Amino acid sequence: MIAALAIAVLTVLAGCAVSTWVTVDEEDDGGTVEGQAWVVVMFENRPELFDGDLMKALLDTELAADRALVAAGAGVIDGNDVGQHGYELHFAGHDAETMWKVLEPVFAKAPAPWTRVELYSHGLDAKPTKVLSPRR
Repeated sequence: MIAALAIAVLTVLAGCAVSTWVTVDEEDDGGTVEGQAWVVVMFENRPELFDGDLMKALLDTELAADRALVAAGAGVIDGNDVGQHGYELHFAGHDAETMWKVLEPVFAKAPAPWTRVELYSHGLDAKPTKVLSPRR
């Protein structure tokens, strides 16, 4: 996972768009978390088309978020999207509300404020079950 994030950072810094997706095997049933509950944390309306500086600045936050989810048994980081003046982090697990309860304090300490969070209870192909805006 760290290698995938490092490759993504280097690709973005080279001026290319990148999407990184990692499917994680569940230990309990041998299935995957893909297509179940998701949390997407967004950093929108960035001044740069491909904000590699933001991606680099958020790397420690991404890793802390993944560690927190894994420690809570709530999920894992699944990937990111960068480009079109935004950056998104994707987290997968079994319950979106539980994942956000774990992730929110981590992102409260992030070096850049998130602009929107989408919670999905029935996979990313469905409409979000909840859309959150930051408290100001």
